[in-house]
Amino acid sequence: MKAGLTFIMIAILICIICFKYFLPVTTITVNNTQVETTYRGNVSTITYTLKPIGTLEDKVSMIMYNSSINYLLKHVGIKDTSSANLKFFVTIYEDYDEYVKLKLKGSEALLAKLFNSSCRIASKDLIITMSIRKVDEEVFKVSMKLTFIDGVASCGIEFNELPVIDGRWIRANNSFIAKFNTLNVSREIYVNRLSGISSDVKGKLLGHFIFKLGERALREKSALLLYNTWHQPELKLGNSWYPIINLVYVINEGTEFMVKGISIDKLKNMPKGVLLCETKFTGIPLKTANEIIKLLKSREVMNIPPFLKYFVYFENNGTLIRWKLDLSKIPSLCSSKLNLVKVGSMERSLTIYGSNVKEKRTCYGLRIGDKYYIAALSPNVERLVYDRNGMLKRGIISLSSGYLSEALPEVITASFGITDESIVNASKIIIELTNYNTSH
Repeated sequence: MKAGLTFIMIAILICIICFKYFLPVTTITVNNTQVETTYRGNVSTITYTLKPIGTLEDKVSMIMYNSSINYLLKHVGIKDTSSANLKFFVTIYEDYDEYVKLKLKGSEALLAKLFNSSCRIASKDLIITMSIRKVDEEVFKVSMKLTFIDGVASCGIEFNELPVIDGRWIRANNSFIAKFNTLNVSREIYVNRLSGISSDVKGKLLGHFIFKLGERALREKSALLLYNTWHQPELKLGNSWYPIINLVYVINEGTEFMVKGISIDKLKNMPKGVLLCETKFTGIPLKTANEIIKLLKSREVMNIPPFLKYFVYFENNGTLIRWKLDLSKIPSLCSSKLNLVKVGSMERSLTIYGSNVKEKRTCYGLRIGDKYYIAALSPNVERLVYDRNGMLKRGIISLSSGYLSEALPEVITASFGITDESIVNASKIIIELTNYNTSH
């Protein structure tokens, strides 16, 4: 009897040792520190469907879209392109950072050399699937997969790992081509549980994991999240040009969390987002101020966060401030590494309604590494709705001339290398949670 019990105890001990030492082990970079981890616990699988709404409204973008789709269809051997009914045209570069660097330099010749390490994919539908597994008390590993439905693809011969398809790739000169029912591209990232900040396996910052709020955001009444980055310099202050980093403002409404994008209804041809730049006009006569205020009030502006005021006028000294910032009310970005800082300012003299006035513009943003970005509230995000546990249920994203890279969060575009060559034949995209389950 004792011998039997001893045998059982030894067997249990061996199982415990095996469980501890033979779980899958990996080394990742978290907060610039190499960490060896084992995977434990449940795996949550989340699926989102991207639903295109409407059609492209920009004529130039529609020409570019049709040209890209038709070229790709003919390249894979489809002569009749009229009945394809494809919605997504997505370009994926294997070395996304190199693409961005060369794009900033304006080096089209060097960019052409990256063509062989890129893929062009056209499809009717697009699905995002994510498997979330706990690594330790601070980090989650997220395996992300883009699934393109019913389409065609062409990848350069230097693309290291061809996407998985339900058919076969055919070599055609310097590329591989395919028709498919499904095409899958997969990537892995790591997410800090507290801040919700995501990073790749090398530790590169990918913004907040927009699909699941971090615990700090869940505890706050409101928070700012890093949604995506427009790497091409967009705004000039003095002698320097700055790229734009887009944020979203999340509000805790008790039963759910909500992002409501700022809208300026009567400015149809202007972006809805707002730069975090305070513009002060001084020396404005009362008559001129009244004309400006009348114009400003004629625009229906909605969903302005409490740390911003559309305009303020001080009659005693003739000062008018557009988009006045109250820095004391700006919520946290949920990470000690992301803090709003003053990026720079510029001054000039100008004439408004016949009056000579002085303008001073002061812009705020983020410093990431040695680079400064001017912050904006995203012009593309109209609505994000999260459940009480911080899971994204639904998003409504407007498309600026159909550009997919401006609509999707950084965690998707930077991870998969989706560039500004990607276009969707739609005016909006609905990101819809279609499946969620947990398994052991």
